[in-house]
Amino acid sequence: MTKPLLYKCVILAVLGILSLWSFVSLPSGEKSIKTIAGDIDSSLTANQGEAVISEESPVSSSNHEATLYLVTKVIDGDTIEIEGGKQVRYIGIDTPEAKSKDCLSLEATEKNKQFVLGKKIRLEKDISEADSFGRLLRYAYVGNNFVNLELVNGGFARSYRYPPDIKYQADFDNAQKSAKNKELGMWGSVCNKIVSSSAMPTVSVTPSPVISNTPVPIISTTVAPTAIPTLAPTHTPVPTVSQATPTPIPTIEASPLPITGHIYYLSTYHTSKYYYCDTDNGWKILSKKYLKSYNSEDQLLADYPTRTLHTPCK
Repeated sequence: MTKPLLYKCVILAVLGILSLWSFVSLPSGEKSIKTIAGDIDSSLTANQGEAVISEESPVSSSNHEATLYLVTKVIDGDTIEIEGGKQVRYIGIDTPEAKSKDCLSLEATEKNKQFVLGKKIRLEKDISEADSFGRLLRYAYVGNNFVNLELVNGGFARSYRYPPDIKYQADFDNAQKSAKNKELGMWGSVCNKIVSSSAMPTVSVTPSPVISNTPVPIISTTVAPTAIPTLAPTHTPVPTVSQATPTPIPTIEASPLPITGHIYYLSTYHTSKYYYCDTDNGWKILSKKYLKSYNSEDQLLADYPTRTLHTPCK
């Protein structure tokens, strides 16, 4: 075989091997490329999924924010009505009774209206859900303003414990102490004047004089007989009887009964539940119209057996 022919055979063999290798390896290469592309797509899909979750996280957290409620009506200083007709009672505080017209009750109601009426509020629950009247027991906020606390700060409400809902009671106690020192609202001169004028006065009783009636003597008529046949009766003149002058009885001044121990106060209004010792300033906000006092706790409970002592005597 000549060299040129040998070279041609070698070249043809090499070209055949290359052609065979290309035929076999090309599908595998395509498959490999597709596999890599699929892995890349899977990775991209996973990354996109993570991005979606990350974007939705703030939306999920917003569902845990407190719901805002529109106040449609103010019942009194510490009770409101929200949309849907549900009533809410502020806890930790107590304002003067509007129905019994206690001192500053109208002012407390008006102040509550200024704070919340027509506004959206946030409600916070302590332990209890509702009271015996079905009212929700809550702390109320308008923005960052704590409505319960603001009413105490202004002297429109006093700190009042409703166990077990006493989360902020220390704050209410401090606010009441500050309001007292500044003589704000119910702790000022307005309610003190009403209280002083409502004290029960000492009544002096002047008994009516007893008039003694002296009996009028029986006057006999003496007839002097004369000669018969003519009878001329002579009448003895009736003596003048002087009216007996009654002896005047001196006026006796009734002395007030001595008071021993403590004096107890209550409001006779039918919704009132408590009675107060004279060392408890709570009685000073009771309405003059319904205020009643007792020198004996036993006598008070005999007339009002369902009442509860608000704070023990000191």
